[in-house]
Amino acid sequence: SKLGVREYYYGGTGAKAYMDFEKFRQSGINLVEQNWACAPYNQQHPQAGFLPNLSIIDLLANEPTETVQTILKEE
Repeated sequence: SKLGVREYYYGGTGAKAYMDFEKFRQSGINLVEQNWACAPYNQQHPQAGFLPNLSIIDLLANEPTETVQTILKEE
């Protein structure tokens, strides 16, 4: 690539909807899918069950800082 990029890390959830994988490959950029899944945390409507793959803002709005840090450090 022009900038010397060799790898691009992306989240697999919606990438196929907006990424052109072939353009990355043509530029010599290796694509690495991140399969990280957030651990369940408290949300506003527990009766609906845990809804995964929401914005980080949802996690920050629903849990104290210490819990957020613990969740984000989990593998």
